Amino acid sequence: MILACESWAVRDTRTVMTLAIASDHGGVALKAVILQALNSWGVACEDLGTNSETSCDYPDFAHRLAVGVEDGTYERGILVCGTGIGMSIAVGRSEERRVGKECRS
Repeated sequence: MILACESWAVRDTRTVMTLAIASDHGGVALKAVILQALNSWGVACEDLGTNSETSCDYPDFAHRLAVGVEDGTYERGILVCGTGIGMSIAVGRSEERRVGKECRS
């Protein structure tokens, strides 16, 4: 499950976009694949964790990413979650944030 903070739009390639990515323990493997793809395309993306498949307090990582998008540290954020439910709840607790959920089976 991938959750994107804010909307995605085609951007001028001369502009550097600041991205951040975070996951729960269920999304660590997919997050690694996404990071590898972004890096191969020359897109810098800050990894905010978690980096282990051990159960964790995923709202901490979701909150860190959401606050960074909200305060302008990052223009966009990607959350990767095993189910998408917990992360979307954790991020969607502010009127300032928009969360888009992408589901593929």
